[in-house]
Amino acid sequence: MIPKHKFYITLLLVVTCFSLPKITSAQVSYQFRENKGQWNPAVKYRTQIPGGYVYLRQNGFTYALLSQKDMTDMHNYYHAGAYRTDTSQ
Repeated sequence: MIPKHKFYITLLLVVTCFSLPKITSAQVSYQFRENKGQWNPAVKYRTQIPGGYVYLRQNGFTYALLSQKDMTDMHNYYHAGAYRTDTSQ
């Protein structure tokens, strides 16, 4: 007979594994864009990832990560009109 705590631990692991979202190659797709002069010349390709970008160079790669909080704050600041110095509008 299996001790109760081992049964519950096993049950918890099984339920957790089946409740996690499944990630397949079809769900994770990155489209690399060729550099046609719009970025630093050392960059050959770029793709967007959650929270930033990946830049591919001839002999390596660079992650450029963005703070989602800063991006949201900046968006709200500019769209609220707080940056405008002309108050006549």
